[in-house]
Amino acid sequence: MTSSGTVHLDPAAHAAASTRLDDRLRDLDARRRAAEASVERLLAAWHGEAASTFASQWETWRSAAAGVVDGLGATVAALSGARADLVSADTVVSQHPSAMAVHLEGRLG
Repeated sequence: MTSSGTVHLDPAAHAAASTRLDDRLRDLDARRRAAEASVERLLAAWHGEAASTFASQWETWRSAAAGVVDGLGATVAALSGARADLVSADTVVSQHPSAMAVHLEGRLG
């Protein structure tokens, strides 16, 4: 949350939330893979025009679902990276407050 230029972060809560999101993502991907295996078994035994039409639409869904999982994975990874960046910046500021004040004064006037 940002208010008046200040970022408030509870690193432990953020890490716990990131872990829960990663766990949910792994579960989602496992269920997607299970559905994919079931449909692939069905398509191996199903023949004809209906099977061909379904297979075409299935490939569209399969590709999109994999893209969603990949995108969510990148987002979860970015959350962890953002937490690390904020914690690092906070550590630097807390170790060198006078240098930071001079830097900000030079930038802000």
